[in-house]
Amino acid sequence: MRTLVDVAAGVFDEAYRGTGNWAFNAAYAGGFGLRAFVAYLDGIAHAERFVAVGIPLALSFSWGEGQLRGAPRPQCDGHVAVLCGFDRDGDPVFNDPAQPELRAVYPRSAFERCWLAHGGVAYVVAARARDDVVALANA
Repeated sequence: MRTLVDVAAGVFDEAYRGTGNWAFNAAYAGGFGLRAFVAYLDGIAHAERFVAVGIPLALSFSWGEGQLRGAPRPQCDGHVAVLCGFDRDGDPVFNDPAQPELRAVYPRSAFERCWLAHGGVAYVVAARARDDVVALANA
């Protein structure tokens, strides 16, 4: 188990001057024997297919003032949270490190608009034996 400090140091990109370099982050996970890559998904239903087979996704998104009810702050240019499920209404459930309780549920359509406007980016990290992840990403 790595601490947050260890992971941040492992993915820090000197040129970028931060930890938001998607390729560095995927390579770091790959260094532990995991299958890891960055995928551009076409919508929340596409992401839902990963969760349905037990693969949570780290999604990169942004929002402006009033665009995402329940967001941890009024606006954000870039944020990552882990999509870990869906509630009974179909709204995405996240482990969001910026939330006081960690767990957050965002309205499905509002979240999808914010996420897709930010590129529809997902970190896919799974056991190397999960051969289905590439097919899911390309579906």
